[in-house]
Amino acid sequence: MSQNPDTLFAGTMTCTNTAAVITGMPGGIRDVLIQIDPDSAASVYVGNATVQSIKLDAGEKFSWPLSSANAIYVKTASGEGIIRWLARQ
Repeated sequence: MSQNPDTLFAGTMTCTNTAAVITGMPGGIRDVLIQIDPDSAASVYVGNATVQSIKLDAGEKFSWPLSSANAIYVKTASGEGIIRWLARQ
């Protein structure tokens, strides 16, 4: 029985106080891990297109199974925050 290996993608994004889809993620993503850069000065909020209610501070992470790369939105309350992400296809 043959198995297809997972394909991993990684990226970095600077967030602002406007909710946005994580940039650079290809389609067909099954899982995503988001980490707030340890040097990020701003907290980042994670959620959907309407509400971003999960607050993450520098160094904290969040993971979630997905059916679409456009399902997760991020923003800051003010200033800029940096996220690092790892996604599995």
